[in-house]
Amino acid sequence: MEKFREKFGAGVIGRGNPYKGGIEQGIAYDLYELNRPIIQQNAGKPRILGGYQSVALDLLNHFSTQKGSRILEIGSGTGIGTLELVSLNPTCSLICIESSEGMIELARYKFNHLDEDYILRRTNDLSLIRYWTSFRSRSLEFKDNVKFLMSNFEDTILNHESIDSAIAFSSLYHTDLTKSFRNLYNFLTNNGFIIWDGSSHFYDDKDFPSSNYGFRYNDFLGYVLDEIGKKLDLLGDYRNLSKPKVNLDEIMEITLKEGLFTEKIAIYLTPVDLQIFIKNFVPHIVRVLVPKETDEEYFNEVLKEGIGKAITNPSALNDNNHKYGIKAIFKSKKI
Repeated sequence: MEKFREKFGAGVIGRGNPYKGGIEQGIAYDLYELNRPIIQQNAGKPRILGGYQSVALDLLNHFSTQKGSRILEIGSGTGIGTLELVSLNPTCSLICIESSEGMIELARYKFNHLDEDYILRRTNDLSLIRYWTSFRSRSLEFKDNVKFLMSNFEDTILNHESIDSAIAFSSLYHTDLTKSFRNLYNFLTNNGFIIWDGSSHFYDDKDFPSSNYGFRYNDFLGYVLDEIGKKLDLLGDYRNLSKPKVNLDEIMEITLKEGLFTEKIAIYLTPVDLQIFIKNFVPHIVRVLVPKETDEEYFNEVLKEGIGKAITNPSALNDNNHKYGIKAIFKSKKI
């Protein structure tokens, strides 16, 4: 562990999403949803949700709007949160903004705006096909409530004061906040609002700082990288990938300048299972730290070996503090 800390500095070079722009990105997004189940209590009974579905419902617990409202969803992805939103607000109309062509095409398919057989031919995963079939059946009654627009939100043009309320599931913090809140001030009616969230690699909470609790700082990852670093050159320190960018005071300052008052209305700490951490997060974080020209087959071989050695090292499993996903929920209201 100390070897890794001493060898690498602060700079990190990101690779970006290899599927951006194609239908493959939407498929990868939905596969990730299916492979990251979350168990929640509902009326005293446990239920299994997808990871993105769980995020959406966490925000929707704090979202209330009038019947017939015009709702804006920022970063609608493949429509996972959209379906939960419109199901709870069936009299409302939704405008859904998404910048990825592949994601929005799949969302349109899932909401019965498209009937494209070629999407089904892009996968042989029966669980994914069953999921899409179930989704299309559930969304059919809301088909005409929802409109999808492909755009970066900072560049989106909507009519002045044409939106009553807005929501952003794990997306707004990927935008330029100054431009986004300037748009929101223009789009929202008087007293209009947005409910949005911030993850621990964006927002640093004073009571639950990411460096003390966030799973992305877990020592296990450092041990994996120590092993991988013996065979591959690495581009930076994994801890800098998750360094938060802003605190609540800084968020309030940004939004107030654009005419919205922001308050933190909730914070969630979700325990992350080590098995889920290894399967879903470790490969992604490590891949960002490996030169993009690295052969994929060799990378997977080295990664598997590094994880295997870390798992059998008792010292790598001693970090019982950094085991949470930290998510704050904010409400920003036009003033």
